[in-house]
Amino acid sequence: MLRRLGDLPADATPPRDANTYERPLVDALKHSQVRHGLKPDGRLGKATVAQLNTPLSYRVRQLQLTLERWRWAPHSFSQPPIVVNIPEFELRAVNQRYRTELEMKVVVGKAFGHQTPLFAANMKYVVV
Repeated sequence: MLRRLGDLPADATPPRDANTYERPLVDALKHSQVRHGLKPDGRLGKATVAQLNTPLSYRVRQLQLTLERWRWAPHSFSQPPIVVNIPEFELRAVNQRYRTELEMKVVVGKAFGHQTPLFAANMKYVVV
């Protein structure tokens, strides 16, 4: 699966012994973990195995939904913008040159089943 998804290069030679787990498999697994937002520790933990076993049809559907959300998202912002990246749980305030001035973790949504709304608006006050 690592080779099919491009994490293990085509020219990489995995060990002949199926019980040996070392480079380049470890590097390929780390690459896959980074792509999926996991800690790149090179271990086959539950989260890593779940990501590797996710059907490609599910990934295609994720891409379709993401592109649809992107289509409805605002594409221009007042200057300077403050943007919350919901999947990343990060807020970034950037300056006029789009360089990050402030970055912090944020809580999004309420509880299971409650989505964080997408919107664009002008802010007058920020309470921290």
